[in-house]
Amino acid sequence: MTEIPSPSVWLNLPKRADLPEYLLSTRPLVPGSGSLALIDADVLTLLAHQLLTPLAVIDGAAQRLIRHSKAQKACEVVERSRRIRDAAGELLLLVQGLLDRISPETGHVALEQEICSLPDIVSRACNQVRFAQPRRRFDIDISPSAENLFGDLILLQQMMNILVCNAAKYSPQRTIIRIEGSIIRENLVISVQDSGIGIPAADLQKLFQPFFRARNAARHRGTGLGLNLARRIARSHGGGIRAESVEGRGSTFTVTIPKAQWAASFA
Repeated sequence: MTEIPSPSVWLNLPKRADLPEYLLSTRPLVPGSGSLALIDADVLTLLAHQLLTPLAVIDGAAQRLIRHSKAQKACEVVERSRRIRDAAGELLLLVQGLLDRISPETGHVALEQEICSLPDIVSRACNQVRFAQPRRRFDIDISPSAENLFGDLILLQQMMNILVCNAAKYSPQRTIIRIEGSIIRENLVISVQDSGIGIPAADLQKLFQPFFRARNAARHRGTGLGLNLARRIARSHGGGIRAESVEGRGSTFTVTIPKAQWAASFA
């Protein structure tokens, strides 16, 4: 039987041991790309291809449940299967959207900017959590001035998914996750606050490094790449992200995007 090479061989990606230094390195902007930074394609390709296989398995399992539902006579199975397929479909579109943007000439993923609805982005992220945690509650407060932003919808959605899913992962299901959006000193500010396990003070400085996980997060599954990717997305929009936390009480992640990056688009 022919041995199938790993995705890292197909894509010529760096090995895991080399990734931390690789991810932290800076790449020059592509000439003519504008003032917004670009996200390195290898990182997104790696993450995207890691998602494709489990998503295909989920989708296939859901189809089998639907196909045999009459014999099982379980309406709940059909409904849950459809929800699984809907969720898998959204993620597949996200992954394909990222892969389609990779430029073979530059090896970068360019931003595709458009007017985006922040309430819609937040709602989709919350619905993703509700699929796994039906009892999860959210307190959402987005000021009218912050409802629209100009940016890459797929990447902004991925950033919000990471922050909201992390808040849900590291906090009890019956607690409330608070999400706010406002304009502060000419910046769009988005915050996600939870009442979970918090982050040890000694770990805050390393939190956005690739593969780093806080010492009290061992019991929760994760790769340590989500926050690094979220920061890269925020930076690609000219902004940044910071974390504030008290161990045992919860965390707040705040994204800031300069209004100057997108305000002119609404003129």
